[in-house]
Amino acid sequence: MARTKKYFNYEIPKGIVEIVKAVCADYIRRDRALRWDELNDGVRFEYLRLNGAIEGALGIIDTSSRLDMIGDIAQGRGYEFSPCSPFLAKNTYYQRKRQIVHDIAVNLGLL
Repeated sequence: MARTKKYFNYEIPKGIVEIVKAVCADYIRRDRALRWDELNDGVRFEYLRLNGAIEGALGIIDTSSRLDMIGDIAQGRGYEFSPCSPFLAKNTYYQRKRQIVHDIAVNLGLL
């Protein structure tokens, strides 16, 4: 019989976690559009607000691991498959990941 996997649940509602995952999944496209595309003022303001919410929450993690953590949140990756795993202990990884998701939700005004 296979061993069941233990999933780390968030203390915030699942719907809010899904919104944060979707915002993180689109981070790189918005960043590229802000740098290279000509956007109207409304779209530019919204892109800056969304990316600012993510960047504000990533202050607790090293700058070299930020894009990896955004990818982990967006794709639902865990510690075993994360590029951050060689640098962080398992409990520290999940603690920081949960804290980042919570902070992004607060910065977006969802909590």
